[in-house]
Amino acid sequence: MWRRTEWGSEIGRNAFLYLILFAWMYQLLAPLGQIGGIPDMTGFYLFVGALLLTDLLIPQIIWKSLLKWLAVFYMLHGYYYPHIPFWLEEWMWRGMVQLGDGAGQLLSGHFMEANEFTRTFLFLLFLWMAASVYRNAVGSRVWLFVLLFVGEIVLGVIDTFFPPNSSGYVVRYFLFGFLLMAFSQLPELERMSKIPE
Repeated sequence: MWRRTEWGSEIGRNAFLYLILFAWMYQLLAPLGQIGGIPDMTGFYLFVGALLLTDLLIPQIIWKSLLKWLAVFYMLHGYYYPHIPFWLEEWMWRGMVQLGDGAGQLLSGHFMEANEFTRTFLFLLFLWMAASVYRNAVGSRVWLFVLLFVGEIVLGVIDTFFPPNSSGYVVRYFLFGFLLMAFSQLPELERMSKIPE
């Protein structure tokens, strides 16, 4: 009698892959935050972690999307209106006015004149999109390799032309990328490998 080998339960495997995925994304986000002049990226790292955790634990797309939007607004509230309770709509109306003003500046071509609230909102949407792209790439060797290649180019440019020394991030991004590629292929190897009982 033959059985397949397995390297843990499905939730354990996914949690391990998402942990590596978060570490991989961290290697790219940290230098981007440095060259962008963001003094403290901790909140943004937690935001990306919350997005990945939501994808891991909640299968329904509607609930997943609602929680992610809630995380976006919670971040904006924490950065710009911490003195107003989250459940009051006063800060939301102020935020909507700022987003409207910022959108007007962006549409008129004055990108650098957009207010900080709008730029943070757009950065959070970028992080959401990046986390989704990286998460969806886990099932494909080709896309993982593309992200590995593009990320190495971005980090190489940052390391070469910008003040912070990013050489450690370049090496770790490479290592975490290959580690993720290796572990994401284990279920396929399990299907092919059978050992005697």
